[in-house]
Amino acid sequence: MSRRAQKRPRPIRTPRPPGLDPNSPLGINIPGKSKHHEIKIDVAGPEANELKDAVSLFWDLLVADMACHHAHSPELAGGGLLYARRACWETAVIAYSRCFVDGRGTAGPRAHFVTKLVDRLDPQQRECHDYVLAIRNGQIAHHIDGDGNGSGRVYLAGSRDADGRPAISEIEAEWSAELYDLPILERLEGVVYFIRTQLFLEIDRRRFELFDVARGDGARISEAFTKGTPWNPPPR
Repeated sequence: MSRRAQKRPRPIRTPRPPGLDPNSPLGINIPGKSKHHEIKIDVAGPEANELKDAVSLFWDLLVADMACHHAHSPELAGGGLLYARRACWETAVIAYSRCFVDGRGTAGPRAHFVTKLVDRLDPQQRECHDYVLAIRNGQIAHHIDGDGNGSGRVYLAGSRDADGRPAISEIEAEWSAELYDLPILERLEGVVYFIRTQLFLEIDRRRFELFDVARGDGARISEAFTKGTPWNPPPR
């Protein structure tokens, strides 16, 4: 089947808690004010793209923070919720580590926003940071190819017959891995809070600088609004 003939998969509608629009996306707003403004004019250009990348990093850090926090919550303390705690642990490690992967964002490699903040960590925080990235690289991201802390096994199972010979009744496949490391999440929560706070300050600094430019460019902003096009800040 050609690419054109392929149908796009239908979007999965995730149930929302009562009171939330079932079609609304999950997201964040900085500075955190109401998003119900009368008008919104998109901002284009490299500075806006860098801001978007910085907010996407803030999002990943927020996810990591929430995963660290809820891994210790009483609601997940029961023995029947082992996989939920494991999911929190893995989510925290992956979301945090994603901030430092050399992938490209809207404006280029987005990790440069937070890599410089790592130098401000104290020795204990830096040790935790390095350990979590090692977990991500060795135990989570690549466990399928045998580099991680997990092992698989396929075996025939059964019992012995009257003569002591194997009487096979089943073939089974299994995978086992480390349960989780909650103490490291307690330390990671502090690291995430520090980096997220510093990143928020950087986002605010860039927002205010761009807003200062907007205040002096009213005519072009009005033109963009009239035409329904993004405002592209003038070069500085």
